[in-house]
Amino acid sequence: ASVGIRARVKGFLTQMDFIEGKSVKAGQRLFVIEPQPFQAKVDSAQGALDRSLAEEAFQKVQYERMKTLVAKGAISHAQYDETKAKYEAAIGQVQVQRGNLEDAKINLSYCYVNSPIEGIIGERKVDVGNLVGAGGDTLLATVVKLDPLYVQFSPSTQDFADFLNHRQQQPFPVEVRLPHVPNLLLKGSVNLVNNEVATSTSTVLMRASIHNPEPWLLPGLYVRITL
Repeated sequence: ASVGIRARVKGFLTQMDFIEGKSVKAGQRLFVIEPQPFQAKVDSAQGALDRSLAEEAFQKVQYERMKTLVAKGAISHAQYDETKAKYEAAIGQVQVQRGNLEDAKINLSYCYVNSPIEGIIGERKVDVGNLVGAGGDTLLATVVKLDPLYVQFSPSTQDFADFLNHRQQQPFPVEVRLPHVPNLLLKGSVNLVNNEVATSTSTVLMRASIHNPEPWLLPGLYVRITL
């Protein structure tokens, strides 16, 4: 698994809470984008909601009063309908302001950038103090989960035919070695046999999931795989 950590709101980067190349936990705080402008929008949205709730409560009292009066014939139906419409509009405005508040809270939460997975975080792409999110979702760093790790390989269709003779023994166990480190042996099993042949090379894409607890293998390495 590899996840690009990106800025989803525009602002100045104020905090970086990790060491490049080290492990991070799922949910761990990585970056902070200045939250003050977004907190102000939350406060403003909360005030607008409170005002709308007060207006709804007032219009409800008016509506209940008019409902009693129209039943007694003390007012016209036109007056009653007008009051009812104002009450229903007040209810709708409360829903609008609740949505605005929720949207403001979501944007505020984006100021605190956490790791979605456990893994190793790479180099930072942006320094503290820089404006991020101005030209889209700025890439801040990348987190890669290294255990387990996928190894992809593409045997020929002839080799694949041999595998078919043993298909009842799936999942096929595999052993992985680095070409220049013969004493390092990692084990796993095949978890994908693709559903089509690459016609340009007459090969079949296969993938193994390898236990990599140290971790010795990194994304992009070439390895020897024995199936």
